[in-house]
Amino acid sequence: MFRMRFTPVVALVALLTLRTSPGLAQARAGDGPDASASTDGVSELDGDIAARDSTRAVLAEDEARIQVDQARLDSLETSVTDARETAPRDADATRRAAEGVKAGRKSVAHDVRRTRHERELLAELEKKVDAEQAALSARSTLSVDPGSAGHR
Repeated sequence: MFRMRFTPVVALVALLTLRTSPGLAQARAGDGPDASASTDGVSELDGDIAARDSTRAVLAEDEARIQVDQARLDSLETSVTDARETAPRDADATRRAAEGVKAGRKSVAHDVRRTRHERELLAELEKKVDAEQAALSARSTLSVDPGSAGHR
């Protein structure tokens, strides 16, 4: 029943931990401590893109699971209502099933709140990636043709 979830927060913490490791930073840069600023920008952008993509994947999985859970709960709730009307002598079993539906609804509501938070995180990551890509593009344009910047 219980399964381990790979949340965007866990992915982001792992990514930031790995990215800030001095040995990993030197290995990615290839030049050791004298790595250029543009390589650092690319490394940061790569990490943010990975975090964004991970968040997107988790969000899509959660939304699909919520839809399935919601459909199951609707079906179960209909069954409970039918059972109450047709077999009132088994009120205890019907009550337990109704409590299960209530707990399921509570769980789905929690999942919806978590998904809303994941959407907010995704929006922040997308803004950050867009800003980093624009800055990296501007830096590469300036480094390719530094004289043309003043003549525009």
